[in-house]
Amino acid sequence: MKQAARKRLSMERKAAAIAALQDAQGRVTPRSVWQAARSPTHPLHNEFEWDTKKAAEKEWDRTAASIIREVKFTVEYEDARVVVPFYLSDPRALTSTYIPTIRAAKNAKLKTSILREEVDRIVGGINRGMKIAAAFGLTSSFGRMLEEARRTEVEIDSYDRDEAQA
Repeated sequence: MKQAARKRLSMERKAAAIAALQDAQGRVTPRSVWQAARSPTHPLHNEFEWDTKKAAEKEWDRTAASIIREVKFTVEYEDARVVVPFYLSDPRALTSTYIPTIRAAKNAKLKTSILREEVDRIVGGINRGMKIAAAFGLTSSFGRMLEEARRTEVEIDSYDRDEAQA
């Protein structure tokens, strides 16, 4: 319980530090946040990597991952041409690692693991959207999307069981 209270306090401090940076229209930019956080006394100072070499390497990793994710190929599926990522994040790896989609497609366990991760991201996005929609009083569509995502999870599990029995 104490840890949860500390986390809440930490979130409250972050929220207050960010709110203090709002412009006249209530907007905040990432630049304004990190520039304010440069001060060692700012509440957000320890949230950033200030070692420029380490920070540059993190940015280069993000840029390289973005470049990897940009590469696509076209697949004929049913009567349509679908543009597909050439590389997928490898769920077996502990670090950011990518594998060719075609290679993953040949491994039943791997492809169901990848599909589960995709559905998890979708469910996460729907849940986030539902929370935002609750603030606006518009949640019904998100509930239907969540139900469909849950049906997809069941379908993936069924496929996984069928492959294991084959």
